[in-house]
Amino acid sequence: YHNNIDKEAGEVLYQRFVDHVKYSDLAGALHYVYIPVFVAREMAAGFHTLKVSFDESSTNGHTLFIKRQNVKNDPKNDYTLFVVNLPPYCGKIGLENIFSECGEIKSILIKDQPGPDEAEKTDIIKWLNKEKYIFKVAYILFKETESVETALEMSSAVVRYMSTESRPILSGIKKWIHEYKNRYPNESTMQLIIDTYMKDFDQNNIKKKDNNEPNDEGWTTIPVKKSASTEKPKITRKMKKKEKKERIEKELMNFYVFQQREIKRDQIAELRRKFEEDKKRIAMLRQQRKFKPF
Repeated sequence: YHNNIDKEAGEVLYQRFVDHVKYSDLAGALHYVYIPVFVAREMAAGFHTLKVSFDESSTNGHTLFIKRQNVKNDPKNDYTLFVVNLPPYCGKIGLENIFSECGEIKSILIKDQPGPDEAEKTDIIKWLNKEKYIFKVAYILFKETESVETALEMSSAVVRYMSTESRPILSGIKKWIHEYKNRYPNESTMQLIIDTYMKDFDQNNIKKKDNNEPNDEGWTTIPVKKSASTEKPKITRKMKKKEKKERIEKELMNFYVFQQREIKRDQIAELRRKFEEDKKRIAMLRQQRKFKPF
């Protein structure tokens, strides 16, 4: 190791370099060759290192970095172990094998990068999304707080194995066969998931409408309440009778031919009368018009 790099920081630097070379990521490997000294120390600060290997026959090791979760206002901090630099071939079974001696594990959450908990994806979404073969992080939730302390006190010199005889991790052709069989979900399973989802979706929509809550698109359904009629029955009947009488008289007004002729004649006479009045008015205005230049 370099004189300015302590042993733990040097191990972090070297292990990251080996991992990137192992997965043919030369650009990432060169990044750790030229990384400054203070960055290497910062990577190791606050973390406890664990040496792990795939199984007893593996010659190459790997280093995990663990510490207690420190999320603001999270009551699970005392029960959760935060794991960094998790290889893609180490899943929940591998983590359970490594930390089995620490205590009972309630749940394990593996993510591509640190961050807040997101809504759990449905099984259909999990099947559609391809798994990313990258180094990940994990959140291990223990039943007791003492389990986290036990994990942080585990010796860094002892190599622990991800795959054991009692609980092996599939690899090679067995893993490929398993992934091929599970590429697509079973039809009955998918139908059950779809029916359950649609049932919950319909129930939520009905609940939102009853409570006048906005739907997923932001629209709010406002019920229309019809007001009761305030008119008295006698008045309503009189009005209907009067309207009926007026409608009958209007229909019979232009029923006969002579009635139509009389109406047209009266209309023409009215137009001629208005025309004569307009002519007289224009002639009077012309007589009153005088030219006054000054």
